[in-house]
Amino acid sequence: MAPSLNLTLGPIVVGVVIGVFLYGIASVQAYQCLRSGSAKDKRWLRILVQLVWSVPTLITVFTCMYLFSLTVINYGEVSKLSILTWPVSVSFFLGGIASAIVQSFFAWRVHVLSGRWFVSVVSWTGSVARIGITLAICIITIQQPDLKIFEIQFPYMIILSLTVSMSIDILNTVSLCYCLHHLRTGWGG
Repeated sequence: MAPSLNLTLGPIVVGVVIGVFLYGIASVQAYQCLRSGSAKDKRWLRILVQLVWSVPTLITVFTCMYLFSLTVINYGEVSKLSILTWPVSVSFFLGGIASAIVQSFFAWRVHVLSGRWFVSVVSWTGSVARIGITLAICIITIQQPDLKIFEIQFPYMIILSLTVSMSIDILNTVSLCYCLHHLRTGWGG
């Protein structure tokens, strides 16, 4: 039985449209940050903003390529819906890189605010692990692009990647909240 287009192609189209919309918002934010950045902003910070913006640019291009291939090049070929093309595979890896860059920046902020290395090193280690996991996903899905086979042979890969990312986000958030709570000065009158 062929998969329903409402349950396969529909979510892909909606996901790409939402992703492009969010990319537009991120582009406006990056533009405003670079345009109105103060002279006090360090050069490395401006380069980091450009890097953080350029990786989602590539992800957006690749996901649009994937959508184009499904809806135009392979129009009507329902069997192509379960094949992960190289743009999707590379997008997994780029997502891991973008996530690691942002998480590493927040881990550095934890170090700056706390003066301690432990939480930052744990976060950086997790970020490097996530890059490794997403690289493995990228390589595996390029070598074996059938989604059904990937789900059977490597069901833990996506879950592991998302779990590591979520754990790092929680660690960074709790650490930053703790540091900021202890550094607050209040409003003097």
